[in-house]
Amino acid sequence: MVIQLSRELIESINNNHPNQDEIDALEYIALCRKEGSQVITGNRQVIKHIISTSGLTNRAKSIYKRIYEDVTKNRHINKYVSHVINVIRPYGESEKRRGETTYIDVPLNRFRNPSLIQNTVLLVENVDDAKVYNKIAKYYAYSENVSTNIEYSVIQGGGGNIHDQLEQFQRRNDRIVMCLVDSDKKHPSDELGQTAQNALSTYDEECSLCHLVILKEHELENLIPVYFLRRSTNSNTQERSAVENIDSLSKVEDLSKIRKFIDIKNGTKLGEIVDGFRDVDNVELRYLSQAFSSIHYDCVHPPNCQSPEQCRCTINHPVGANNTANAIQSVSQSPLGHIDEHINQSLSIAWKSLGRTIYSWLCSSMPVRS
Repeated sequence: MVIQLSRELIESINNNHPNQDEIDALEYIALCRKEGSQVITGNRQVIKHIISTSGLTNRAKSIYKRIYEDVTKNRHINKYVSHVINVIRPYGESEKRRGETTYIDVPLNRFRNPSLIQNTVLLVENVDDAKVYNKIAKYYAYSENVSTNIEYSVIQGGGGNIHDQLEQFQRRNDRIVMCLVDSDKKHPSDELGQTAQNALSTYDEECSLCHLVILKEHELENLIPVYFLRRSTNSNTQERSAVENIDSLSKVEDLSKIRKFIDIKNGTKLGEIVDGFRDVDNVELRYLSQAFSSIHYDCVHPPNCQSPEQCRCTINHPVGANNTANAIQSVSQSPLGHIDEHINQSLSIAWKSLGRTIYSWLCSSMPVRS
């Protein structure tokens, strides 16, 4: 994450004679940059003032000289991130100032805690999910031609207790944490699934160091390009047929919204999503009967599914948990250029939007080698 040393530190560090709390905090920030766990930057005048501060070790001063040298390189990084930690005067008030970029004011004295300068915690439902989120963040950085250095410590919360782990991190408020969960929504206006509801009810937006992201899509699998799903299924199987149906949804603009909410692993019936698309003027459902012979014309002109629980109109058969897991693994191992060749425009937009946020919380620096 970008940690920015604010101008007000010049006046607040007691005329080059800071107290021990401030010295310890500045030492830990230097250590953070040395290890490369976060991106440390700031105004040149601020950094020069810190370098001249008495009480700092020579090792720390040499690291701040490196930060000073990197100011030009990092000068524009704030425009590529959604969140920045802004280090303010000691014992000031923590605050989030929201805008196109959200600045999170954190008092200098908070950095006396060595936990705060470790890699960002990536709290996810499944460890394998983290590999794809990492790739999505790097894809965003790749597309913007900025550094793709990313470091994090992954913690698997599991669907049942991820909100408990989030609550513990918020209570301690001593680690930088990003939590990502599936929405499990079946259509745009659907309620969040239980895991997302629990996480949202636990999340404290004013907690300065934690951030929750609920996917706009049904789940992570909806962000996997068709190319990788196809590679993970055998030809002439029902699973491959399901992938081709998903491909049809991806290619038709009027059906792309539905593609975001189908259950790729377990399959989707029309009756499961119809409540979200009952408007007679909604073209998504009307196009479905043209795209798939399994969708009955009378069910969607206008949408009048009478018994969703007994629906036999199949949008997509299950691709299967093993096949989707293999697709996720394939994505995580693929070069960014290869992904860029095989991702369609709508998914590319979704990856870049989500990637900007993930990148903001996970971006890091190359370690300083002494």
